[in-house]
Amino acid sequence: MSALEDIAAILDDAQEQISTLQALHDEALEKEAAWPRFRARVKSVLEQERSALDYLAVEITKGHGTPKGLIYYPLAQSAHDFPKEVDRKMPGVRAAASEIATAIEKWQPYKPGVEWLRDLNKLAREQKHNRLTLQLVRDTIMCRVMEDATGAFVEWHGLTFRSGPNPGITMIDSQGGPVVIQPEPNRPDSAPKPFGVGNGPTGIEVFGVPVDLTTQRPMLDARLTVENRRMSRWFFILRIIQ
Repeated sequence: MSALEDIAAILDDAQEQISTLQALHDEALEKEAAWPRFRARVKSVLEQERSALDYLAVEITKGHGTPKGLIYYPLAQSAHDFPKEVDRKMPGVRAAASEIATAIEKWQPYKPGVEWLRDLNKLAREQKHNRLTLQLVRDTIMCRVMEDATGAFVEWHGLTFRSGPNPGITMIDSQGGPVVIQPEPNRPDSAPKPFGVGNGPTGIEVFGVPVDLTTQRPMLDARLTVENRRMSRWFFILRIIQ
C-alpha cells in the first residue's frame, strides 16, 4: 500500500468517526456515562486528521528533500515565517522543489479560510498529554465579510450585536467568539477601517458599512461579499494529567 493510500485510509476512518459524533454528542448531553466515549472519539479524530498531514510531509520529504530527524507538516504563523518553518519541518524540500513548497504555502493557517488548521494543530498537540472534557455546546452564527477590491476580510462568530439600554449605545454579547481581521498590505490608508465599534448609525461598521442589528450582517453593498452560516461551537476545558 502506498503512502497516499495510507493517508486516504486515515482520512476515511476519521470521516466515519465524525459521522457518529453528532449522536454521541447528543447522548453525552443527556447521560454523563457517555462522556468518556465522546471524549475518546473527539481525541481520535483530532489525532487522525493531524497525523494525515504529517504522513504527507514525510512522503514528500523522502521524495524531494533531505529527510533527517522527525518530519512534520509545517504550520507557519505568517508568510514571513513560512520559509523557515518549511525548511525546519521538511528539510531540503523548498530548495529542491519550490513548486511543492508553494503548494504547501496555500494551506497555511494564516491564509484566509484555512485558519482552522491552527485550531486543529493546537488541540491535537494538547491532547497527547491532557484529557479533553466537554464543557458546553452552543449554536451560533458565523459571518464573514470580504472587501472584493482588496481581498481583505473580517470574520466573527459567537458574537451578537444589539441595541443598548439607551439611544446611541450598541451592546456586544459574546459567547467567547473572536473577531478575525485579515488586512491587505496594499489597502490605501484612506480606506475605511475593516472593523469599527462606535461608528455609524448602528454602532458597528465593517469596511465602513453599518451592520444591520436585525440580520447581524452588513447592509447591502456591492463592494462586499458576505457569507453567513450557522455553526455549532464545542467548548472544551483541559484537565492536566499529573
